[in-house]
Amino acid sequence: MRLDRVHAAAIVFFAGMAAVVYGVWNENVGVGNDVVMVVVLVGVGILHFGAGFAARSWWVVWWPPLVVLMSIPAGVPNDPNSYEEFPIWFGMLGFLEPAGLVLIVIGVLAAKLMARRKRRPRPPQDRAFHAALH
Repeated sequence: MRLDRVHAAAIVFFAGMAAVVYGVWNENVGVGNDVVMVVVLVGVGILHFGAGFAARSWWVVWWPPLVVLMSIPAGVPNDPNSYEEFPIWFGMLGFLEPAGLVLIVIGVLAAKLMARRKRRPRPPQDRAFHAALH
């Protein structure tokens, strides 16, 4: 069985988001370290754009709401010294996934525009012009 583009993008996207939700935010990795948090947020942004670009399908816009649902069991971060009072899914619903949805739409649009550009036939070349260049 061959894995198509949409399924491969889904596997990478949901595995990456599960790693971020349960491995980084639930464990409070990087709390207090701005560099780590910026790297994580940039990585999440690239993951969203890349998922839209790789899948090149409008069905991908349903993935951010599914990530919010996937993060509900994570609850509140494990660190008792955390400043986070709300559950992880609350921050994802209000901040991260709306921005991620925009990045996914931009990725899908970019992929569709590039595919359209590749299909467009090129105008015939003028042989005399190219001969004069060489």
